[in-house]
Amino acid sequence: MKIAILAPRKEFKKEQLAKLKAQGDIVFVKERKEYPLAYLKKLVRGSDILAVDPDILGGFEAAWPRLREIIDSTPSIKGLALATTSTEYIDLEYCAEKEIRVANVPGYATEAVAEHTIGMIIGALKRIFLSDRREQKGNFRLEMGYELVGKTLGVIGLGRIGTRVAKLARCLGMRVFGYNRTPKKIPGIKLVPLETLYRQSDVISLHLAAIDETKGFIDRSALLKMKKGVFIINLASRWVVDEKAMAYALKTGRVDSYVYEGDDLNSGPLAGIERALGFRQFGWYTKEALERAIQIWVEQIQNISHHLATKRH
Repeated sequence: MKIAILAPRKEFKKEQLAKLKAQGDIVFVKERKEYPLAYLKKLVRGSDILAVDPDILGGFEAAWPRLREIIDSTPSIKGLALATTSTEYIDLEYCAEKEIRVANVPGYATEAVAEHTIGMIIGALKRIFLSDRREQKGNFRLEMGYELVGKTLGVIGLGRIGTRVAKLARCLGMRVFGYNRTPKKIPGIKLVPLETLYRQSDVISLHLAAIDETKGFIDRSALLKMKKGVFIINLASRWVVDEKAMAYALKTGRVDSYVYEGDDLNSGPLAGIERALGFRQFGWYTKEALERAIQIWVEQIQNISHHLATKRH
């Protein structure tokens, strides 16, 4: 069995490399960078399992078209091991049609992203980001911020990360409302109807999965129901927000500040809006999270390998 891993060999520990080599022939990219498609096709040729880190394919937003070309040119691929928790950048229906088994790396960055979210809330409310960006442009001016204590945080989406964000926020003295599309009971978090959350929250943090049902979840109608001057933090996906509606809400003061992540921050409806605080994705990038991710990734590659071997016999 051949396994192509789109990550450098040096990122794996000796015992992890031993586990991988026990599955068959392993090939790696030499370093962490975006590679030409022709090079990757040649590297992957004849592989049964493709282990994918989106960085090597140019990031989340560019990954799928390039990955599909690789899969189309390599019919031997029957397993796809993603180095990410998210699967939203992958066409899972296409993989199912090709009978390609897909595995992700669940939960490795829960703490990292939850802490990052709290950092973003503090940075937005205390005007850290706004002040710094003005200073970088030589246009600093004092603007009043807000303390977190006593403010209401509305968490939309109570999966692992959303739940952890809610618990951390309570430790900082925030009142926390939660909304989940399926009912949940979480100690210390008051679940409320969505309209109540919109109406009463000073800060809203989005933790929704990017699926058909959540596309544009935060639209013009939702924004009009929110408290004027709300802060919105979106480390989930740009998919869940109607950015044209958000741009209008920022320009009119309906939303004070919108913190979001993406690969392209220089085009689209939010570009050039001072209080649209866009960042590249890096919340997951901690020493501890990366160590967990690599370990789970190796285990998932092993699981796919065992599945394919059993299926062949």
